[in-house]
Amino acid sequence: MAALLTAPTAKADMPDDPLTFFANCAGRLSAELSFRWLFSDPSADQVEAMRQTTLDIVAALTPPGEARTVLNRRIEAHAAHSALLTRAHFTGDAWASDHAARSLMRCARYVLDPGDLAWVDAPLRARLR
Repeated sequence: MAALLTAPTAKADMPDDPLTFFANCAGRLSAELSFRWLFSDPSADQVEAMRQTTLDIVAALTPPGEARTVLNRRIEAHAAHSALLTRAHFTGDAWASDHAARSLMRCARYVLDPGDLAWVDAPLRARLR
């Protein structure tokens, strides 16, 4: 969580609705984790750690009585990211690959230190192309 508070690139463009942003990220990261597990990707542990950090942020931001709404956002984001990953991997769709990579990178910028971002982008793009 310290990276969320200290990353200079993240603070400059913090989303207007952090709860929705992080709920979407949690859903995307859950889909990403499932996909990486499916293909025995060694970076799955790093995705899992980033997902857990994101879930902790979501839990801290969720107001009482809003858990169902937040869970719905996570599920929708999971489905959308799964569709992108499937399309990119099985049809070679470059747009889907780029969109999945950019979405994951945007999430990572808020929970990881800038020096830790390399594993997010490079392997993802290589695997999806």
